[in-house]
Amino acid sequence: MRGLARELIATLGPNPNRFFSGPDTSPLLHFPIWLAPKSLQRSLPDLLEATALAYLYVRIQDNVVDEPATRGKPPLLLLGNVLLADALVLVGDFARSREFWRHAKHAWALFSEETERERRQVAARRPYTVADYRRHSRKVALARIPLYAVLARTKTTDSSILGQVDRLIDCMGQAYGLVNDVLGCSRDLSSGANTHLLATARAMLPRAQQNDTKAVERVLVAQPLLQTFLRRAMRLHRRALPLGEAIGIRCMRAFTEERIARIEHHIRQTTTMRLSAALALGKATQ
Repeated sequence: MRGLARELIATLGPNPNRFFSGPDTSPLLHFPIWLAPKSLQRSLPDLLEATALAYLYVRIQDNVVDEPATRGKPPLLLLGNVLLADALVLVGDFARSREFWRHAKHAWALFSEETERERRQVAARRPYTVADYRRHSRKVALARIPLYAVLARTKTTDSSILGQVDRLIDCMGQAYGLVNDVLGCSRDLSSGANTHLLATARAMLPRAQQNDTKAVERVLVAQPLLQTFLRRAMRLHRRALPLGEAIGIRCMRAFTEERIARIEHHIRQTTTMRLSAALALGKATQ
């Protein structure tokens, strides 16, 4: 297992210790910290560890399904079994109510269902609509579970609050995915992936050119798709703000302002890159 763990850590980037704290990463561990009252601070590390272990389990599974030729190594599923077992023990010690487990089971099933739905969509190369993307983004339902756990410990069972958790995580999942599509655009284009962004670009081409990487690159240069996707992410963050505040997530406003500023930075960068690529393309055709 130690060898498999080292292989997994190697997929987490150059600084694995900061994997959950990057400027563009999901606030998977931050939201439960900001939601939990002081009375839970001593037991909260167990929930955070469970959440991180469950995420790594999902990441292993996702890599095997989506990237079998590169990062997806089936033997890592054996490590995933160990990580998930530990996560279940830890979260079981933190939140024991039947109501919590009912909601957690639904979130886990939703993650599985939408992950498979997205896999079939990408493999079939069908048109990838905004409605499809919104639905598939619910695969991040894992992020609902630590918030359910904190609310269970504080005896919060109001269905309207739990519904706001679901809508908050849906917004965050969509925003994270849109930014990830833009930041991973070059990698996805090289690998032939059919992300929402690239599928949208391909749909602007005649059918005969949709698998032509150079033609897709020309669409991304000619059309402001990257900036459009990033602005959609900004709107989702603004929509998520009142949901997080209503639930009681401290720092929600500061987090939102920080993420919007970060996305504005990406918009400036992608605009500059697009203009530079357009100029280079113009010179090449002269």
